[in-house]
Amino acid sequence: MSKAIQQPKLPSFFYFLITGTLYVRIPREDEHEEAFDVAVPTLNVVIKTEMPFFGMQAIADANTGLQIRYRTDSKDETGIIENVVLNSVFPMGFMTEEEYAQRKPAPEGV
Repeated sequence: MSKAIQQPKLPSFFYFLITGTLYVRIPREDEHEEAFDVAVPTLNVVIKTEMPFFGMQAIADANTGLQIRYRTDSKDETGIIENVVLNSVFPMGFMTEEEYAQRKPAPEGV
């Protein structure tokens, strides 16, 4: 009887897709300090956790992820993020990083 060679088990995580709205106060450069514009972007981020539930740490990670996404996408360095609202939390499943990153090839001509 031969023994099968076992592959090392890859770590798996729980993935959540978060949609959130940020309320950002953007100071106007050409006017006095009290003048500002308001931006209200809605963004998505994916977070991964080792836990199957969405607890306080996951909420903090989602909040931070949305703020980083806003700063990266908008290149805004002066806006003051007044509030972050988590609009939805969608559990995507339990999978390895490789399974999460797996994609089908694009159809020809696309």
